[in-house]
Amino acid sequence: MKNVASHNEVKLEPLKKINLIYGLNGAGKTILSNYLQDRKNESFKDCEIQGLIDETS
Repeated sequence: MKNVASHNEVKLEPLKKINLIYGLNGAGKTILSNYLQDRKNESFKDCEIQGLIDETS
């Protein structure tokens, strides 16, 4: 994730089918959740998921 809130670029890897995301308040858990729910939101224009398999098609 890049240029979201006031945090530096963040890379999460490798992710599994089910993941547990935890951290201190203000660490970005909600931002990550919001991004995964609505990736087309203008706030996330600099963010991307690499290697994503589109399971909706």
